Amino acid sequence: MIRYDYGTLPTKKEIEDAVCKDNPEGDFEVGFAIDGDDYQAFQRAVNQGIDSHLEAVFVEQSQRGRHTIFTMDYNSVYVLVRRLIEAGDDASLDYASALLYSLDIEWV
Repeated sequence: MIRYDYGTLPTKKEIEDAVCKDNPEGDFEVGFAIDGDDYQAFQRAVNQGIDSHLEAVFVEQSQRGRHTIFTMDYNSVYVLVRRLIEAGDDASLDYASALLYSLDIEWV
């Protein structure tokens, strides 16, 4: 597991490698119950459109039971994590930490 200090962003290459390790096609899925804080943080980060870095989060949405599933590529995962960290609110930081942990990147 790679370890980072809180506030330090893993590189795009490290996130790409982590996503592709378990998913050779480079796709990454996240699922939510629509009423949670993680979903709200995700929605705020994704809905920025193109940001000051001229980057966007591209997602495909599908439904599985009561959960909404979003699929994105490794570049979008990197942009999402960066935006969550930059947002700085507790829900966004907690969700960024959980996303990175799911990629075997510890963010403490």
